[in-house]
Amino acid sequence: MDEALLNKAKEFIKEPDLIMDLYDFTVLWLSKKVEDMIGYTSEELAGKPITDLLVVDSNGMRAKVVEHMSKAHGFMESSLKTKSGDIVDFKVEFYTFEFKKGFYHVGKGVSYTVRKHS
Repeated sequence: MDEALLNKAKEFIKEPDLIMDLYDFTVLWLSKKVEDMIGYTSEELAGKPITDLLVVDSNGMRAKVVEHMSKAHGFMESSLKTKSGDIVDFKVEFYTFEFKKGFYHVGKGVSYTVRKHS
């Protein structure tokens, strides 16, 4: 993780939970809290699109999430599948920012609910 990018993200959110590249929605960094919750490390998800972890329903949730992430600032609700198969429903505040020659998304969880699989 580029330390300068992390510092830039912290100008928007002091304690971020997620930083990703908006070009292809790839994960660049996760907080320890999120790593523990979803069971993946930043290294395991590095270069993989966050949209691969979304719980996608028939109502076009993936498209809605992508649309929300393209905004400069806002709140978004969705669900992710954890490594163990549980589902995490979350609400996140996010900012989109430009750094060097790219656009990035930094998010901070507002609420999380874990649904255990049976």
